[in-house]
Amino acid sequence: MLILARDLNQTIYIGDDIKVTVMRVSYGRVYLGIDAPDDITILREELYLKACDPQGQLTSKKTGNVEE
Repeated sequence: MLILARDLNQTIYIGDDIKVTVMRVSYGRVYLGIDAPDDITILREELYLKACDPQGQLTSKKTGNVEE
């Protein structure tokens, strides 16, 4: 696991196509903006785990799906 420290409005890149920006920090919460291609599924961990089969594979891929 890579651990980074970023300030407000600072960005990290994952590969060439995914950009993650710290949008806001408020009351112990960090709000991230994620720019990714439409074919990349983005899910919070609890939703990802619900969507996985017993082998840990995502069962339904919704393209461009961004969960808040």
